Parts: sequence; structure tokens; C-alpha cells
Amino acid sequence: MLLIKDDIIREKELRETMLLPGKYIHPERTLVSIGAKIIYLLQRPQSVSKLWNDYKRMQEDEQLPVVSFDVFVNALCFLYTMNAIEMKNQAIRRIEHAEKSL
Repeated sequence: MLLIKDDIIREKELRETMLLPGKYIHPERTLVSIGAKIIYLLQRPQSVSKLWNDYKRMQEDEQLPVVSFDVFVNALCFLYTMNAIEMKNQAIRRIEHAEKSL
């Protein structure tokens, strides 16, 4: 099976994106870091496309390593499984958790 160049690059990028940084993983390419930036951008509910455009703008402004849409979606999935975000009415919003009293 032949892979085109874009598929090879995308596969390599997904392999190099991990949950936490490591010896060969840049801290800004981890799902934890990307997820934190997404949470920061979610001051109010937004569509996925608006959130993606805001994230790309943040990448450019802060000169962060380029992250593909696939990795961005993986970070959204990570946040969803952590119960940090939810989707209602085609908009993603962060979930505010009340502190539990002991």
C-alpha cells in the first residue's frame, strides 16, 4: 500500500504527539498542553471551526509548533474523556466543576 507524503507526515505527527512530554516530545505538542490552550480559549461556548481558527491564530501569535486538525481533535477527545468539555447545541463549552467540601 502506497502512502502519499501528507499521510506519512500526518502519521509521524500523530506518533510524536503524546499525552505528556518526554525525551523526544516537545511539551507544546502534548495533548495536555494543547488541551490547556483549548480550555483557555473556551471563555464562552464555540463551534469546533471557530475554536480551531482561534487555536491556529494562537499558534501563530505565540510561535508554537504547528499542530494539525487531527491532533487538535484528539485533544478535544482527551478533554471530553476527562469531563472537562461538553457539546450542546453544536457548540463546545468547558465544564465548570464545583469544589467538593470535605
